[in-house]
Amino acid sequence: MSIRLGILGIGSMGRHHVRNARATQGVELVALADPGGDRFGVAGDLPVLGGVEELIEAGIDAAIIAAPTAHHEAAALALAEAGVHTLVEKPLAASVTPSRPRASSARSDMSSAATRRSSTCVGESRRGSSARSSR
Repeated sequence: MSIRLGILGIGSMGRHHVRNARATQGVELVALADPGGDRFGVAGDLPVLGGVEELIEAGIDAAIIAAPTAHHEAAALALAEAGVHTLVEKPLAASVTPSRPRASSARSDMSSAATRRSSTCVGESRRGSSARSSR
């Protein structure tokens, strides 16, 4: 059984997620979405969808959000509501201030997602960090 994966944002970071997903056993890359299109030519035979709702409609089990930061929070909430396991590139939101009024809504969405057994995680790439370059 494969995990049906969708990726939102196939630009500077998303293209690497596409490559890694294709190389990972047990992962079936089934949907890509980016309103800006496929500027790095990574879609291959997959159509490039317009946004997160189309990813959800594609019947994905999991998603990676690698879109511009301004879209992270709304996309993560939509995926949580749909019960899709999600990895969000850092940061989760553009700032703390606009997110505070939504905090209780987000907790509610994340709690209802938990009853559907989905999870949301925030990932951080450590390329170029002193911890990595000291090896």
